[in-house]
Amino acid sequence: MLSFDGEAPIELLAGDVVRIRKAKEETVLIKFSKESFLHTLREKMAKLIREVFLMKKTRQDRILSLIEEQDIETQEELARQLQLEGYSVTQATVSRDIKSLQLTKMQKHGKMVYQSLLKESPERDLEKFVRVMRDGTVSMAVAGNILVIKTLSGMANGVAMAIDQHHFSEIVGSLAGDDTIFCVTSGEKDSQALKDSIESLMRG
Repeated sequence: MLSFDGEAPIELLAGDVVRIRKAKEETVLIKFSKESFLHTLREKMAKLIREVFLMKKTRQDRILSLIEEQDIETQEELARQLQLEGYSVTQATVSRDIKSLQLTKMQKHGKMVYQSLLKESPERDLEKFVRVMRDGTVSMAVAGNILVIKTLSGMANGVAMAIDQHHFSEIVGSLAGDDTIFCVTSGEKDSQALKDSIESLMRG
């Protein structure tokens, strides 16, 4: 087993050869007598963490403003708008922000656009969650102790989150993909009861 400077160990087998060579470049370390290296490192790391947190908060605040100001339909459109405003973001960054901010798609002006599920008031929350279920659900089918819910593409997580907020007693656990949700219950009767409850909720 070989390890260097805290790196993950590498397993060596019989016959393996390890060659150690001197690097061409030289590194000079300077230590000031009255300065603690660890103290300086901690300060720099703390500053970096604060800056990253501030950047994230500023960016996410702007995302919430953007989806209120504009009808943004896709993740790509949101990333492009942020980039136009000078934010350095990737698709992965925007995807994490969408999950962190609990954004989902709801119908507005005849389009499916991003809106926030962050808590406002209990009444508004329930209205939003029911709208998400109503707008995103395509069909439901009972398969034994599993209720299979088909949604519009990309809306399974939002619909699953909305279902979770209602704390249906029949649900043992749930799993959401891109356009399908599996709600596991204790048996077929519970699956049918859950389906009936969700349908009744969506009808209002």
